[in-house]
Amino acid sequence: MVNFTILAGGLTSSFIVSYLFNSDAGSLTVLGQTSTGPNSSWISSHPTNKTVLYAVNEIETGPGALQSFIINSNGSLTGPVDTVSSGGVGSAFAGGLSTGQVAIANYAGGNAEVIPTTSDPLHFARNATLITFPPPEGGVSHPHMSLQYGNELFIPIW
Repeated sequence: MVNFTILAGGLTSSFIVSYLFNSDAGSLTVLGQTSTGPNSSWISSHPTNKTVLYAVNEIETGPGALQSFIINSNGSLTGPVDTVSSGGVGSAFAGGLSTGQVAIANYAGGNAEVIPTTSDPLHFARNATLITFPPPEGGVSHPHMSLQYGNELFIPIW
């Protein structure tokens, strides 16, 4: 039997749910839920510290947010530990980078940020620079995610 924890956010929820998945039974058991800001639509773990979780608050009517949480050994979450503005509207992605920073893409805002952390990966600095992607002629700019490849950061624009 293999049991593992599944963490799930949602576009229309204000919490992250921790589930226990039992592979033999094919069943999910709710372990608990942790309050977040509105619309915790994307969650991701830190690239080297698997006890750190990042979540975005995807808000279509104003600036979203980036939050950090601690993943406890039983799969439950503690937090949010810190919250910082995403600098844009419709924050649809967050991903920890090997540099200790967190990339966040604001789908509806046409921009992104690379947010520094402080002395630990759970706390955010407040000095990130907003990167705005000009839309193509007659179109819109929708950065939806980022992917780190070595020293490069790829941000697809849809």
